Amino acid sequence: MEFLRNASIKVMVLFIVASLLVAWGVASGFSLYSLYQVTNLLDKSETQRKTYSHLVYGTDQYFRAVTRMERTMDYLQRNEPENAQKTLEMAQVALKNTKDSLEKFQAAEHIGVESATVEAVNKTWSTLIATAIDPMNAALQRNDYEGFRQIFRSIYPPISLTFGEDIKRYSDNITASSLIPTVNEHNTQNRNSLIAVMVIGLIVLIFTEYYLRNYLVIPISVLKSHLAQLTAGRLGCELAEFGKNCAGRLIPDIKKLQKSLRDTVTVIRQSTTEINNGTSSIKDGNDNLSSRTEQQAAALQQTAASMEEISSTVRQTTDHVHQVRKLAKDAADMAEKGGNISSNVMTTMDGISASSRQISDITSVINSIAFQTNILALNAAVEA
Repeated sequence: MEFLRNASIKVMVLFIVASLLVAWGVASGFSLYSLYQVTNLLDKSETQRKTYSHLVYGTDQYFRAVTRMERTMDYLQRNEPENAQKTLEMAQVALKNTKDSLEKFQAAEHIGVESATVEAVNKTWSTLIATAIDPMNAALQRNDYEGFRQIFRSIYPPISLTFGEDIKRYSDNITASSLIPTVNEHNTQNRNSLIAVMVIGLIVLIFTEYYLRNYLVIPISVLKSHLAQLTAGRLGCELAEFGKNCAGRLIPDIKKLQKSLRDTVTVIRQSTTEINNGTSSIKDGNDNLSSRTEQQAAALQQTAASMEEISSTVRQTTDHVHQVRKLAKDAADMAEKGGNISSNVMTTMDGISASSRQISDITSVINSIAFQTNILALNAAVEA
């Protein structure tokens, strides 16, 4: 079976077809040979039949000639010359026919008959005509009744008996001839060869069905199922080897394809892992940036709140300044009214001057804070 597993399907199909052709060729050749032999045997049988018909016809005509000559003798004895003449003429015609048959018999091919038997028939037949029939015919034509009776009674019977025995041996040889049995034998052999070829054809058909099913149909089905599994993504399934025929040669290529798919999927998985890791890092950075942005926003909100407080303080200070100015005006007015309070007013002015200096310092601090706030906002915008 290892040979069948590794043999090419093309080679096996050609081998099967060649086997059938050889079987049919042998059977056809043997049938043609048998038909040729049967044809030859039938031709020989036909020749044998024709030769035997010459013997049968010649024997019949010789009996007719003798019978008619005997009847002519009776007509002559009864003084019936006309009937005697007609009967004698008929006897002569029969005698001529038997002589012609003898010539054809001697020239014919004697198939299936021993040469000694053929020679004996030819000799006895010729002797019968020469020593009995022709002399009896001559005696009748001379009206020699005694001569006719002598030949008919003494010479004709033993020769006729011998001729009959030779004819019987000739017939026995023909009957024992193997022509017809040989024809039947060839027909039987031809029939047996056709039956053998039919049996061989049936065996080849069964073998062909077994081979195609086990080494082509089933492997193709296995390959189809395996490819379906690969298409479904099941790359871990393994494909078993089943020979080096046309279907088996596809397995290494399919395994290479499967390995390539596995490697590709592995690379894709690794790339996906790296992408996931990079995405996680980016997410962490974004989260960190978002946290820092929120912190900067909170700081900006605190700074804005401080600015609001400073602005409120500045407004209060401005109000105080206006109040001081009003008070100064009132003080000036009051200075005109009395000189007693001038020194107090000067003292108050000194206090106001000190307050103004404090206000100026506070304003400088506010400006510095505003500048630093702007720098912080700019840095936050750059980091964002």
